[in-house]
Amino acid sequence: MGSEIVAECLPDRAGWPTARLGDLFDITQGKALNRRDRNGQPLPFLRTANVFWGRLDLTNVDSMYFSPAEAARLQLQPGDLLTCEGGDIGRTAIWEEEFSRCLYQNHIHRLRARNDNVDPRFYMFWMQAAFTLWGRMEGQGNNSTIPNLSKERLASFEVPLPPLKEQRAIADVLMTVQRAKEATEKVIAATKELRKSLMRHLFTYGPVPIHEAPNVKLKQTEIGEIPEHWEVRMLGDGVASFVRGTSWRRSEEDQSGIPVIAIPNIRGGSVNYDIKYRIRRKIGRDKHVSNGDCLIVGSSGSVGNVGRLAVVSNLPFDEATFASFALKAVPGGLVVPAYLRLVLTSTFVDFPSCCKHAADGKFNLQVDVLRQTKVPVPPLDEQSAIAEQVLSIEAKSAKEQRRHQALDSLFQCLLHHLMSGQVRVRQYDEPHDET
Repeated sequence: MGSEIVAECLPDRAGWPTARLGDLFDITQGKALNRRDRNGQPLPFLRTANVFWGRLDLTNVDSMYFSPAEAARLQLQPGDLLTCEGGDIGRTAIWEEEFSRCLYQNHIHRLRARNDNVDPRFYMFWMQAAFTLWGRMEGQGNNSTIPNLSKERLASFEVPLPPLKEQRAIADVLMTVQRAKEATEKVIAATKELRKSLMRHLFTYGPVPIHEAPNVKLKQTEIGEIPEHWEVRMLGDGVASFVRGTSWRRSEEDQSGIPVIAIPNIRGGSVNYDIKYRIRRKIGRDKHVSNGDCLIVGSSGSVGNVGRLAVVSNLPFDEATFASFALKAVPGGLVVPAYLRLVLTSTFVDFPSCCKHAADGKFNLQVDVLRQTKVPVPPLDEQSAIAEQVLSIEAKSAKEQRRHQALDSLFQCLLHHLMSGQVRVRQYDEPHDET
């Protein structure tokens, strides 16, 4: 099977020799988790939950006891590859000595280079390409009760063996893009946290600079402290009304009809226009959607999905409606649309508590209960100022998310072409024929 993998993934023009993974790396499995074993000393160790494609998540590192012999045998060194034996089998990352001493459990294989003619980073990316892009390693895991990738099968993989300088050049290119992706992910995470803290500040003190917050006169209300001149209103009391979407019979479905925005289209704060349903019938004006409309998931098999919200923008249809399991939030006379959306995504609105668990297993949003939710209502000019500040943060986050998507597409493209030899990196000294 290994030779078939290489034959399909590596065109002849690559000109790379091949080798078995076990000939290039010493493969050692970690220690089985045993909480009752108190022999030795407690040391940090990695689990499969710490190992992702091309990176380690060290946010939560567990510890267990290792004997001196186990600690010596399983101590990680810079450049060690860590491959998941179970779970998401094959997932591989590299240890770069993020802290001084760390070991690993038995559901992870450690691959340590046997000699200096391999760059472990190249083979980390090779594993990712083989498992995630080409599917060429399918069937390499044991399909028993618990799928796993044994040491023997891992060692038998036939992999390319380019010149070391070419391995390094390829790894450098892919690592550069991956680091850019990771940096973008950190910016996205930071903007999310900034949005949360900004929302807390704005809904407590209003649209004033932080240094002016102590000068704002507050009052205690049933929803917490708010500026003295703000009101507290129920959503249904002039703040918002909620319209349920369109229901239809199967006989009314028509691919030339009006597109229907369904629950799967409401994701990530925006609407995905990959439309599955279209219907041919007359739709009431209240059930039409327009740019700026706020749609809410009103029914789901998971209570956490109820209340998921998206704003319609760049609508590509002249006419569209939304499904009956969704709601359209229509701002009342007391609020501007942008402020209503912020309120609906704030901690003041607890969608799970407004749900009823139906006999069919779904959680349905009870609109009558939702209408009774109490929220802060500032003057209209302050609402606009609040919305403007939050929208600027969201715009930055959206820009970074687009950048991340572009980098991810670039990475996947490079991963395929570089690892298959279809594109060669010439930033290394290779022998060439001048005749």
